[in-house]
Amino acid sequence: MLWADGLGNTKENSLPQCQLHHIYNLLTRFCTETSTEEVQKRPYLWLDTLCCLVDPEHKLLALAKMPQVYREASQVLVLDSSLTEIDCNHLQPIEMISRVFSSGWIFRLWTLNEANLASRLWIQFRDGVIELGQVLSDLSPMTEPETYYFTGELVCEYGKLRIESPEQGDDELWYLTEALRYRSVSESSDEPICVAALLQMRVDVITGEEKLQLSAKNEDRMRVRDERMARVWESSAKGHPKIPKSLIYHVGDRLTTKGLRWAPSTLLKIKNTTPFLCVAETDLALPSANGLIVSSAACSISVPQRVDHILGRPSAVASSVLDLLKCEGNLWFTIFSTSEQKKYPSGCDHKALYDIIIDAERGGFRTMIESHLTSSLNY
Repeated sequence: MLWADGLGNTKENSLPQCQLHHIYNLLTRFCTETSTEEVQKRPYLWLDTLCCLVDPEHKLLALAKMPQVYREASQVLVLDSSLTEIDCNHLQPIEMISRVFSSGWIFRLWTLNEANLASRLWIQFRDGVIELGQVLSDLSPMTEPETYYFTGELVCEYGKLRIESPEQGDDELWYLTEALRYRSVSESSDEPICVAALLQMRVDVITGEEKLQLSAKNEDRMRVRDERMARVWESSAKGHPKIPKSLIYHVGDRLTTKGLRWAPSTLLKIKNTTPFLCVAETDLALPSANGLIVSSAACSISVPQRVDHILGRPSAVASSVLDLLKCEGNLWFTIFSTSEQKKYPSGCDHKALYDIIIDAERGGFRTMIESHLTSSLNY
């Protein structure tokens, strides 16, 4: 199979004849250079533009089968215009990998599926192909501190391409969000399909019985995305992937579905992936039909009638904090700790409230996460 930028066609399954000749020549050259038993003399080719039907009904069927196509492909050949314009024979392994991880191919969501499920991943340069895994194994650690750290980062980034790796254990969701931090997708409604495939879920369960029209407006596609993401998170109730309880503190867009208001509506471009990290079994939450059940340490804050005196100085934010904390309902907040040593005013009896006010002044309430938990800690 093969991925290439600039070889798309959203209207029909066809390409200009010159492009087909170009692909044929590349494949012929690829088969000669690799000379592996898996590569046939006349190999079968999968190119989305030619093989994935464009009408909505059949497109959904094709998308549901995509993980199988990726997984059963004997080879994946990556074509990226920024790579096919340079020679690789004179490049050191560290520069080869650096160029791959700064190419356009690495920033697309669908290509993560290809990289993750491919048995062998090849990258096309102007003067030949390289197998990415083999180049990584040839990467020798550098002695200088700066380059040593950089080499480690490249190895780490390569690890994020392999979401199915058994070494990841309960951190599978964190690895996934890390891999998606810089990726994007042209059709927002395709994101849950890609995510489901990466998490080894049945894609047809995520798509359901939908009929998405090509002329659908953006808000309709966002609605379809949210409906599909809701099915992804509902599948997580079966324990795959495991949900860390810190996810309730995630800062970003969430679903509005009852019982799933704790769940992110998108996993793309998340700046802080820490809430998705699970260090121990005690960090896990229990998804249920009513919400996410968590058990965590907390403290009850007594709120005085006035809070201006807590800082030992006037504060316009303090009165707003007081109003927020006194509003009706079960409100839960998290206070993000900092490495700095805080000097509390003498006689301060409300240190936790002091921290909240300071954080509110610095972040304009952005660091105060309102969770809307019920008394039974269901979100």
